[in-house]
Amino acid sequence: MFNYFFELKIRILYTLIFCLLLVILSFFYKESLLFFLVEPSIKFTQTVNPYFIYTNVTEVFSTYVEMSVSVSLYLTLPLVFYQLWQFFTPGLYPKEISQIKPVIFIGLINYLLISFFLYNPILSWLWFFFTGFGNGESDLLGIHLEAKLNEYLKFINHLYFYIGLLLQFFLNTIISLLFFISGNILKLINFRKYFYVGVIVLAALVTPPDVVSQLVVACPLFIFYELVLLIILIQKEYKN
Repeated sequence: MFNYFFELKIRILYTLIFCLLLVILSFFYKESLLFFLVEPSIKFTQTVNPYFIYTNVTEVFSTYVEMSVSVSLYLTLPLVFYQLWQFFTPGLYPKEISQIKPVIFIGLINYLLISFFLYNPILSWLWFFFTGFGNGESDLLGIHLEAKLNEYLKFINHLYFYIGLLLQFFLNTIISLLFFISGNILKLINFRKYFYVGVIVLAALVTPPDVVSQLVVACPLFIFYELVLLIILIQKEYKN
C-alpha cells in the first residue's frame, strides 16, 4: 500500500513541476501569448490600432499572471490524464486495457479539436456577434466598446474551462458509452431522447441566457451523436 501512495506522490510531483515550468515559460513570453489569445478577436475591430484598457495599477501584472496560470493548467490536463492512466494500468486486465485505449486516443483527439475549434471559429464569431450590438452610431445614442484586458481574458477562461472542458467531458462520456454498447443499436436509438435533454440542460448551464449561445453548444453535440449512430449502422450493414 505504501508503494502505491509513494508512486502517486511522485506522479503528482512531476505534474506540478511540469505545470510550474509552463507557468514560468508562459510568463516569460507573456506579450506573445497575449497577442496569440486576442488575435482571433482584434481582426474584427474597426479601429486601425486595436487596444485594451486597464483601470488599476496592478491590473496588467495580475492579468499576465492569471493568463500564465490558466494556460499552463489547460496544457497540463493531458499530462494529468496520462499520469492517471499510468497509475491505474497495472491493476487492469489486458482485455480492459485494449478496450480503454481507443477511448483515450479519441479523447485526446477531442481535446485537440475542441481547443482549436474554440480558438479560431467560435472565439472570433462570438466577438463579432456580441460587439456588433455596440459598435456604431444611432440618432439617439453612440455606443462603443472599450474592452478591459482582464475581462477579455476572463471571457476566454470561461470559454475554455467551462464550455470547452464540459464539452470534452460530455463527448468522451458519449464515446465511451457508444463504444461499449455499440453492439445494441436499439439501445443507442432509445437513449437519443435522454441525450438531447441532457445536452439542452448542459447548454443552458454553461452559456449566457440567450438562444444563440445555447445552439452553438448544443447543435454540434446533436450532429455528433447522429453521425456516430450513422457510422455504427453503416458498420453493421457492412458486416452483414
